[in-house]
Amino acid sequence: MTGMGGGTLGARNAQVTTHFLSMLRWQLIVVILIAVGAAVLAALWLRRHPLPAGEAPEPVARRILRVGFGVLWLVDGLLQVQPSMPIGLPTQVVQPTVATAPSALSHLVTLGIDAWLRHPTVGAVATIWIQIGLGAWLLLAREGWLSRAAGWASAGWALAIWVLGAGLGGLFVSPVTWLFGAPGATFYYVFAGVLLGLPAAWIARKDVVTWLARAVGLVFVWLGVVQALPGSGFWSGGTAKDPGALASMAQQMAQLSQPRITASTERWFATASLHVSPVFNAVVVAVLLGVGVTLIVGWPRLLRPAAWAYGLLALVTWVVVQDFGVFGGVGTDVNSMIPSSLLVIAICVALTSKVGIEGDEPASPATDETTRRTRVAMASASIGVFAFGSIGMLILPLIPGASIDAALAAGSDVASLQGRAPNFSLTDQAGQRVSLASFRGSTVVLSFIDPVCTSDCPIEAQELKAASAQLGGSSKVAFVAINSNPTYRSTASLQAFDAQERMGQVPNWRFLTGSSSELRRVWDAYGVVVTSLGAGGMVSHAEPIFIIRPNGQLAATWAASLGEQSTSVLGRSTTALVVSQVRATS
Repeated sequence: MTGMGGGTLGARNAQVTTHFLSMLRWQLIVVILIAVGAAVLAALWLRRHPLPAGEAPEPVARRILRVGFGVLWLVDGLLQVQPSMPIGLPTQVVQPTVATAPSALSHLVTLGIDAWLRHPTVGAVATIWIQIGLGAWLLLAREGWLSRAAGWASAGWALAIWVLGAGLGGLFVSPVTWLFGAPGATFYYVFAGVLLGLPAAWIARKDVVTWLARAVGLVFVWLGVVQALPGSGFWSGGTAKDPGALASMAQQMAQLSQPRITASTERWFATASLHVSPVFNAVVVAVLLGVGVTLIVGWPRLLRPAAWAYGLLALVTWVVVQDFGVFGGVGTDVNSMIPSSLLVIAICVALTSKVGIEGDEPASPATDETTRRTRVAMASASIGVFAFGSIGMLILPLIPGASIDAALAAGSDVASLQGRAPNFSLTDQAGQRVSLASFRGSTVVLSFIDPVCTSDCPIEAQELKAASAQLGGSSKVAFVAINSNPTYRSTASLQAFDAQERMGQVPNWRFLTGSSSELRRVWDAYGVVVTSLGAGGMVSHAEPIFIIRPNGQLAATWAASLGEQSTSVLGRSTTALVVSQVRATS
C-alpha cells in the first residue's frame, strides 16, 4: 500500500471492522440531526418564500429514471454497510479493474486507492451517506431545479465511480462482455443522471429522445459485436476440467458467500452452460444487435417488443450469470442489468408516447401546494445527508498520516498517525491508578503485553528494555504496557512478569491492567484484537506499538518486529524502531 510501507490489508480485518461500525453508529446520530435541521430550515424558509408555480406533470419516462435510479442509489448505499467494504472495496473491487489499464488511468486510480486506504473507515462511511442521500434526493424532489440538481449530482458521483472506482467499467479487464457488466453499471447511472439534470420537457421532445436512443443503440451494437467475436470465449461450452468463459464465471459466483438457493442456481447454470453456451451466446448477440439497431432506426412497432426482449434477457442474465451482483461481501451495486433495463424502458416509453408527455393528474391546488412544500423540506434533508458524506469524501485525500485501524491492518511497517491518542485509566503493577494524561509532557511508548506469555511478549519486553537503555533512561520517555490477557488481570501477574524480565531496570516503566470491560475498551480504542485460546488462559493478540507525542497526539505505529534479524520490510528490530521513532518526536 503506497504511503504505508506496502503492508497487506485483510478485507475482514477485525480492527478496521470495529472502527468502521463504531464510526457508522456515531455518524448516524450526526446525520439524523443534520437531516432534521435541514428540513426545519427549509420549512421556515418556505413560510416566507412561496414556491414558484408548479411545472407540467412529470413525463412517465423521466419518472421511471428518477424513481428507478433513486431506489438503486439507496440499495447501493445499504450495500456499502457490509463490513468488508473499507478494505475490500479498494483492494478487491477497484484494483483488479486497472491491472491492465493504461498507465495514466492506473496512476489516477492508484492515487485514489492510496488516499482511501490511509483512512478506510472515513471513505467507506462517507460513501454510505453520499449514496443514501442521493437516493432519497431523487425520490423526493420531483420537479424544478431541485430535481434537476439531483440528476446532476447523481451523474457526477456516478462518473467519479465509473472512472476512479471501476476503471471505466472494467473495459480493460478481459473478457470485455455485456454478460459480466461491461461497460459498467455506473455508465448507465451517468447517462440517466444527465437526462434527469435536463429540463423535464426535453424528454418529451422527439428529436432529443431520438438522438438519445441512437447513442444508446450504438453502445448496444458495439456490445453485440464484441460478444459475437470468435475469440470471446463464449461460443464453446468447454468441459468440467476446462470450462468455457460462461461456465467459469458461474462457478466463481457459486463460491461466493450467499443463500443456498442462489448458490445452487449458479452451480446448475455452470453445468448447463457447458452444453448450451453457444445457444445462450447466440441469443445474447441477437438481442443486443436487435435492440441496438431498433433504437438507432427508431422503428415504432418494434420499440416495445425490443424493450421487453432486453428486459427479459437482462433479468435472466442478472440471476444466472451476475448472481444478483450483491453477494460476496464486496458487492457494491446490483450490477449492470437493472440500470441498463431502466434506461432502455424509459427511452422506449418516451419514443412511443403519443402526446410526448404522460404524467400525473394535477392534484387540487391546496393539496398540491402542501405536498410540494413537504417534498421540498424532505428533499432538503436528503441534500444535507448527501452534503455530509461529500465533505468526508472531499477531505479524504487531504487528511495527513493514517488512521489507527489502517495502520494496524497494514502489517509491521511504520505508519505515521494523526489525531489524539485514545485516553484510558487503568491500574499499574503497584496498584496505582494511571491515565494517559498522567504522562503528559513525556513521549509515550505504548505496547500490549500478555503477562503469562512465554513466546513473543518476553522478547518484546527485552527489546523495550534495550531501547530504554539506548535512550539513556530518559525521564522524558515513558514505557507503558497494557495487559492483553483477559484472564490473568491481577497486579500479582504483572509483578511476576516484571520480576522475570527484570523490567524494574526501565525508568518510567508502567504495566497496566484493569477489569475485563476496562481492558476491552482500551483494546477496541487502539484496534487490538484479543482472542482467548482456552488452555491455561492462553490468548492470541495483536502486538502493535504506538508512539504518542508529549502533547497526547499520536505520532506513529507498527507491529512489533522481534529480534535483530527481523523480517520486517524495514529490516530493524523493535529496539531500533522505538529509538528512532522516539528521537523523531523529540
